[in-house]
Amino acid sequence: MKVIHLISGGDSGGAKTHVHSLLQNLTRTIDVTMVCFMDGPFAQEARELGIRTVVLPGRSVRDRLRMAVFPDGSDGRPQPAAHLSHPQADDPGGGL
Repeated sequence: MKVIHLISGGDSGGAKTHVHSLLQNLTRTIDVTMVCFMDGPFAQEARELGIRTVVLPGRSVRDRLRMAVFPDGSDGRPQPAAHLSHPQADDPGGGL
């Protein structure tokens, strides 16, 4: 199974701890990619924990999601499950 976890990337405290712990443990058994909408300490710490992390800054949320799900521009591969963890991701993520 493939999972994409979408998050703003500016989280801290308990939210950061929860997401990092969740994804670090999930990566032991499934293919997980975390997509952040900004770079910074959150994304860097995730990388240091061995979580595959992609940063997609500077575009509309819809464009970011499209790039996260189909990075090569094709739509011929199976769609991963998307875990939406931020209000910014909920609306366009529902269309995945």
